[in-house]
Amino acid sequence: MVVSEREILNAALKKARRILAVLEERAAGYTSLDIPASLKLELEDQRIEVARLERELAEVGRNTGTISIKLMKRTAKNQNRLVLAILPAGVALVCVAFVVLVFNWNKHTVNAGTTPSSGTSPLETLFAARTATTKATATVTVEPTATSVPTQSPATTTANPIVTTTAAPIPPTTKAAIVPTATATPAPTVTPVPTPTAVPDSTATPVPVSLEERLKQANIVLTNSSDPNQIEQVRGYLQEEDWIIVSNNYLNLIGNRKFKKPLDLETFYWEYRVLLNGTGAIPSISQLNDQAKLKQSLVQRWNENYTKEPVTSLEQILVAR
Repeated sequence: MVVSEREILNAALKKARRILAVLEERAAGYTSLDIPASLKLELEDQRIEVARLERELAEVGRNTGTISIKLMKRTAKNQNRLVLAILPAGVALVCVAFVVLVFNWNKHTVNAGTTPSSGTSPLETLFAARTATTKATATVTVEPTATSVPTQSPATTTANPIVTTTAAPIPPTTKAAIVPTATATPAPTVTPVPTPTAVPDSTATPVPVSLEERLKQANIVLTNSSDPNQIEQVRGYLQEEDWIIVSNNYLNLIGNRKFKKPLDLETFYWEYRVLLNGTGAIPSISQLNDQAKLKQSLVQRWNENYTKEPVTSLEQILVAR
């Protein structure tokens, strides 16, 4: 069985994440002051390895999508060529069917006793045969009509006699119809009622922006992972009280600015908890607004993520929106 590059990278990424989780559990048993340097280096190296594997996996996904699009275009082109190759054969088949139809019609006409002349087409012969068999004499009868003539003497009524008329033969394509004339009654005029125009409410409350959208505006992503399951897991954390409070505290600290490059909330919140209690345990609500440690966790995460651009203060990584 052939194993694809994507499957190999997926397996390697899962293993790297498991190793990272084990190292973080070991680090949780130390404070920020007495954590061994070797363990700290292993944590940093493992996080870099996970980020590298995620980038490679995303690159493989983009390349696979490009190959699929090219394959679809090539398939559509081959289908068009097939249609152009079959079309002439279809036209020829229709022509043959028409010739056979005309031949059968001439044969049927001869058997019926009607011989078409040499200068007459089959369609003209058909029309002449139908005309000869459907001619008939039509009789139109006019019913008596009563007319009242007012005079000074008592009213008298004169009736017209019944008239029978023999009309000329009517061609088969013409139909006579006597349509009674009716006087149309004008419809009543309806005055349209104007539709009231809705006046916009200037006091309407604007739709609040979600917490995730506000984080995105500050260039803060939920997680550094591209795994959809991991993203949904952190999005679920964002509904919990401590995550909501600490996220708003970070946004208040940043103000109307944003980070130069993306930082992930999942990691720098973890580092903030380690700075608070040394174990990464969830702190109490009153401990979620330590300004100095909030800034320190952001600077620390920036230096871990962007090793070639180290900074010493929060102001160095913020820009105006």
